[in-house]
Formats: sequence, C-alpha cells, structure tokens
Amino acid sequence: MDIRATLEPIAGWFGSLGIPEPITHWGHPAMMGIVVFVMGGYAAYSGWTGRTATDAAVAQENKSMHAKLAPAMFLFIALGYTGGVLSLVMQDQPIFESPTLLPVRW
Repeated sequence: MDIRATLEPIAGWFGSLGIPEPITHWGHPAMMGIVVFVMGGYAAYSGWTGRTATDAAVAQENKSMHAKLAPAMFLFIALGYTGGVLSLVMQDQPIFESPTLLPVRW
C-alpha cells in the first residue's frame, strides 16, 4: 500500500485552498507544540500535584484531571502524527525517511 498515493488527493485538496506557505510549513509543528507543551504540561502538573497534595480532596481532583488529560493528549498526538505526514505530502517532502530512523549498527 502506497501511503503517499493515498494521501495525494487529500493534500491536493488542501493545497487548492490557497493556504500561505509559512502556514503550510510551520502551522502543524506550532499546533503540535501547543499540544505537547500546554496540554502535556498541565497533565504533568496535575499528575504531580495529585501525588504530592496533602488534602485528599485536592489530590483526588488532580488525579482525576490527569486521568482525563493524558488519554486526550495521546489521542491528539496520534492524530497529529497523521496530520504531520499529510503536511509533508503537501510540501512534497519525503515521508518515513529519516537518518534517525535508520537501524543502529553495532
């Protein structure tokens, strides 16, 4: 299955919208950065305060918030991965090719 060929029609549709090149190039990394740092930071903070709070009610509330945020963040990152691949196809960049993904030679 050729993933690039599957994504080309979708990338072509998005390309026909006239999105400026800086948005096409930097929009996805910026949005994913927000997810990782803001949502991830708050998830980590709520998890940490859930562990360290001395008041049981505060600890339970923070643990509950962490339990809601962590799976949602995982979902956003998983969906963001597909958006990142689509962004690379739109920019006519190689997908699934990276020197960091090469096998380690021992």
